[in-house]
Amino acid sequence: FEQPHMLTREGHNLYRASEQALERSSGPANTRVVGGAIESSNVMLAHEMIKMILGLRAYAANQKVIAAFDDTTSQLIDRVGSPI
Repeated sequence: FEQPHMLTREGHNLYRASEQALERSSGPANTRVVGGAIESSNVMLAHEMIKMILGLRAYAANQKVIAAFDDTTSQLIDRVGSPI
């Protein structure tokens, strides 16, 4: 659609085109419907799993940094607060 604001929202991800929007829209190019065909995914599973594992490792590393900082702060408070 050339002007998406002319669509009417009818749910979380469903839109209805008015007659005016349909008149102003361009027709689909090279579109066909194949019966009995299976739609493939647009996600590369191995690539996404690698990204997820890298994210998990980065999260775990940050968690260890925060724990080490908390330990250091705790030791500092204990040592500064105690008499010599």
